[in-house]
Formats: sequence, C-alpha cells, structure tokens
Amino acid sequence: MGKSVIIIGAGVFGISTAWHLSRDLGYNKYSSIRVLDRFPPPSQVAAGTDINKIIRTEYADQEYTELALEAVKAWTDPNAIFAKHFHPSGWLLCASGDSVPFIEQSERNAKAKGVHSAQFMTPAEVSSTWPVFNGPMPGWKILADPDAGWATSGKVMLEMASESASRGVVFSSGDAGNVQTILFNKKGAAIGVRTFGGISYYADNIILAAGANSASLLDMENQQCALGHTVCFIQLEPHEVARYKNMTLIANIEEGCIFPPDENRVIKVASVHFVTNFKTSKISGVSLPRFREDNPGDGVPNAIQRRLRNWVREVVPDLADRPWSDTRMCWEAQTPSDNFIISQHPGHEGLSITTGGSGHAFKFIPIIGMYVSQLLDGTLPEKLKVKWRWAPSTTALTSRPGAKHMFAAPMQELGDLPGWQPLAAKL
Repeated sequence: MGKSVIIIGAGVFGISTAWHLSRDLGYNKYSSIRVLDRFPPPSQVAAGTDINKIIRTEYADQEYTELALEAVKAWTDPNAIFAKHFHPSGWLLCASGDSVPFIEQSERNAKAKGVHSAQFMTPAEVSSTWPVFNGPMPGWKILADPDAGWATSGKVMLEMASESASRGVVFSSGDAGNVQTILFNKKGAAIGVRTFGGISYYADNIILAAGANSASLLDMENQQCALGHTVCFIQLEPHEVARYKNMTLIANIEEGCIFPPDENRVIKVASVHFVTNFKTSKISGVSLPRFREDNPGDGVPNAIQRRLRNWVREVVPDLADRPWSDTRMCWEAQTPSDNFIISQHPGHEGLSITTGGSGHAFKFIPIIGMYVSQLLDGTLPEKLKVKWRWAPSTTALTSRPGAKHMFAAPMQELGDLPGWQPLAAKL
C-alpha cells in the first residue's frame, strides 16, 4: 500500500514537491498527498508568489550552476508547462564592490560547463544596446547573458498546483489548512499536524516547506533566518510601454534589480537590502516574517526606498522619481551559506525539511520537487545530500553586529527603521 504525505506550505518548495510526487499518486507509491497552507495556492505569503522572478544560470558554485542549467532546460522545453511563462529577456549581472569576484567566478563556471553566451560589457556598451539604461553605472562590472530572463512566478505556481490537484493532490486552506503544530508520538516521530481550525491530519511522511515561517513550527537550530526585502512597483502609462518593453533585466547584486514591464505594464524594482524581524517576532530570539496580510497598515522602510531610488538613478534615471504603484516586503528563508535545506530531520523520524530558499530558489521550481522525491526514496545524490543537510549552528545568522548577507549591505532590524508602519507615504 502506498504511503501518505502531508506538505506544510504552498510556496515554491511545497508546490514543486506536490507536483512531482503527484506523478506517483495512486501507483502503489503514494496513497494520498495533502498540501496545507492558510491561503489557497500559491500562498499569498510565499516568497515565490510574485509577478516575476529571475531565471538565470550564473553561480559561483558549480553544483548550483549545474542545477540551474538543468532547470533552464525545463523552462525552455516547448512540451513542458513552463515555457509559456518564461520571458527570455536576457539579463545584466552587475556589481561594483565586494561582489565582483562572484560575477567573475560565475563567468568562469559558465564557460567550464560549455555555456559561452555570457560576455562582459562596459557601461557605454550597455547604454548603446539599451538606450533606457542611460545612467552612469559608476564602476560597474557587468556580465551580460542573453539566455537568461524572467518568469511569471505566481502564474507558474498556480498552474503547477492546478495540475497537481487534477492528479489527486488535496489542497486545504483557511483555518483547515493553517498548521498550528506538528504532532509527534512518544518516540519523537512525526505523525501528523493540527491546524488552527482544530483539525488533525495524519500521514506517513510530513514535509515542512513553510519557508521563512518554518521556525514558527520547528526549532530550526539557527540554520535559517527570516529576511525581508523591499519590492516596489511602477505602473507605466500605455504610451510608455514601447520605450521599455525591450529592455533587458538588470540586477546589481549589491543594490537591487529592475524587471522589464509585464503584461500589465508594471515594472518591478527590488532591493537586496534585507531586514530581520526580531522585535515583533512571536518567538524570542528568532526572526520571523511580518506579513502585510496580518498587518495591513505596514509599508516598507523609507531608508530602503530612498537607497533604491538612488540606485535606480545610476542606471535608469527616468524611473528614479516615479511614484510606486505598490510596495511589498518579501520574506525569504535565508541560510548562512545560501544553500537550501532538503533533509530528513535527524531527531524526528517521518519529518523532512525543504526550505532555505535564500532568495534564489524559484528558478528551480521545475526540478526541486524531484530532489525532494529522491530524498524520500533515499536516492538523493550524495553531494546534494551533504550540501543540503540538516546542519545546526550554535550562532544565529544575525547575532553578530553588522552581520552580512552574501550580496548585500549589513542587515538591519525592521523595528529600528522608520517609515514602514503605518503604510509609509510613497516616496
């Protein structure tokens, strides 16, 4: 008889896992698969639920380079569900400070894997190729990859969830899907969950895929920290679309990124200056997300908005002072190494952990669930088992003053920044 599965979380890891496992639903491998989240898929609070996300292969890490190349094959496969959501705009990967070696190593890794499309460009060459990028780009090191692009992330997640449901996966939301606690037997094995609606569900395999909120359900032993980054949106007028529609995606990994306009004429501008949330967290000493869905008056920090506008002025001055049509704080599950956590819990039989997206998981949504499936089967390649292992730390990621995210300024505490509560005036 097949085994039953409960997946906690309808974000990137949860939906990809359900999509892959559902292929074996009813074929003596899995008897039932249930995905639990307080929101219908894709979860409103998941980091991946957005208008778009970057699809790229540039990594300084060889394993992630290989995985990204594997994922891009799925994104560009005309017979898969992903291709219609992928926009091959190309992208510019930029830095001007400590992150320059990352770009240089990424270019070497790409060439070592036989990918020769990425080339370095000067700011003058960028401005000549894309006239909208007419800012100074001072001291920027720029790697251009014409094969990269972006995907309509929320739409991909919705289609994968819908296809999973058509195969028999059950999605439970509202109080019936909002998990309050994981249930363990006397030996410490995970046997089920209880929701805020008072419903208990039981299964052979419990998969925690709750992203930045995972630590509200399980002691993550300092392996990840909830980090929020500011995302802002600019609404173009119809007559402006022609000017911007052919722009490439541009990302400075020390400042932020600017996406081409989507089908609704919206340009997304995102900052990589992260904030923690210790001061309003319900668990002392643990940074947990502060979702706008729970705090509708929240905005985003004024200081980060100002810095974001100053950076936009360096590349697309015409957009630097445009009003935001909306803002959002996107909460990521950040690990110290940027590695995911895809592992069996060593102390709780029947409990698997799939989290730690660290701001770069979405591009892997076509394949990441396959590796979770391998974890359950015991066939996950050893190098990935080691890379994604459960590895507790004695020190919290942000316990040191000035602790840094790999590609950003020192983290700041949300509670120490002004202008986000109540909703800040648009700057």
